[in-house]
Amino acid sequence: MKRVAFRLVPLLLCAAAANAQFTFVLTERAGGRSSATQGFADGVKIRLELQDSKDADNPQGMYAISLDGGHTLYLVNPARKEFARVDTETLRAKATQALKARMKETTLQVESPKVEAVLAEPGGTLDGHPTRHYKLRISYSLHVLKTDTLSSYVEYQDLWMASDIEQKGASNLLISFRPSGDPRIDGAWERELAQIPGFPLRQVTLRTEVNEEGNSRVLRISREITKVRTGPLPGSLFVLPSDYKEVEAKEGPLR
Repeated sequence: MKRVAFRLVPLLLCAAAANAQFTFVLTERAGGRSSATQGFADGVKIRLELQDSKDADNPQGMYAISLDGGHTLYLVNPARKEFARVDTETLRAKATQALKARMKETTLQVESPKVEAVLAEPGGTLDGHPTRHYKLRISYSLHVLKTDTLSSYVEYQDLWMASDIEQKGASNLLISFRPSGDPRIDGAWERELAQIPGFPLRQVTLRTEVNEEGNSRVLRISREITKVRTGPLPGSLFVLPSDYKEVEAKEGPLR
C-alpha cells in the first residue's frame, strides 16, 4: 500500500467547540528552515495548506483537513489524487509503545518527570491582537540501568495567546508538541494546556538534551500566526474529494 508522509501538521492534544470562522497564515522556523501554511478554521473544522514546501514527501499544494478539532486528520495530496487518514490517538499510543520497547531493550527508566507552568504575564500586542504570555517547562531524565548512564531533557514552551480570538478547536491543533511516550509527561502537558485560554499567535519551543558525557544538543522551533481575518468560509473547504484514493500514512517525526 502506498504511504504519504505525516509532517504537514503537528500532533494536537485535545479539542473543544467554537463557532468563529477565519483564515490565517502559519509560519514555522526550525534548524535554518522555514515553511508557510495557509489556514482556515470553522469551529472544530480546520484546513491547512502548504504554501512553499521543498519537501518531496510534502509537496506544495498538499493540505490537511480535520473535522473534529484534530483528533482525526486527513492528509490530502491533490497531485496524486490521494489522501491518508491519521488517527492522532493511535500515533500517541505508538509513541508509548516505542518508549516501552526501548525501555525493555536497554533497561531504560524515565526518572523525575515534571511538567509545570513557570510564567504567566501580559504578552503585549501581536499582529494587532492583545496577548498573554505563558511559559511551561518539561523536564525528565533517562537512566540506562545496564550501563548506569544518565541523560537529561529540558523543554521550554513559550506561548503568546490572543484573548480576542475565540477558536479553541483550532488552538489545540496549532500548538505543537512532541509526545514523549510517557503518559505521566504527556498527560500532565495536556492538563496544563487545558488551563491556558486564548488562541496561539506565537509559540517558541526550546529543547535541550544533555547526554551522559555532558554534551548538549539544543533545538529551537518558532511558530507564528499572522493575518488573522474573520469572515464566512465555504463549506467545500472541509470536504474530502470523493474521487481521491485512500492510502496509508507514512509516519514522520512528531515535533
